[in-house]
Amino acid sequence: MRRPDFICLLALMLSSMSVTQAAEVRVQFNRDVRPILSNKCFRCHGFDEKSREADLRLDQREGAIADHDGKQAVAPGKPQQSELIYRINTTDADDLMPPPEAKQALTSAE
Repeated sequence: MRRPDFICLLALMLSSMSVTQAAEVRVQFNRDVRPILSNKCFRCHGFDEKSREADLRLDQREGAIADHDGKQAVAPGKPQQSELIYRINTTDADDLMPPPEAKQALTSAE
């Protein structure tokens, strides 16, 4: 096998391995999600009752899945019905979370 062919084959094998490995990585709440919530959401939606906004508590499961006027911040197993998913993806500045004035925008990776 010629060297350029070998390098192309090796590159193809390595790229397919990394895609396979990436597909096998599962999101873990405590490792992947909780730090984002802690850094971007808990200041307004955490344990401190005095600073809590919209009567929404995201630091406890019960608060995250509670019904708030017919909506749930997190609808387990139903991301399309989760208000949190809508709020972090919307282009409506009035609904966007975290709000632009908080200067805590989520990154694309988050």
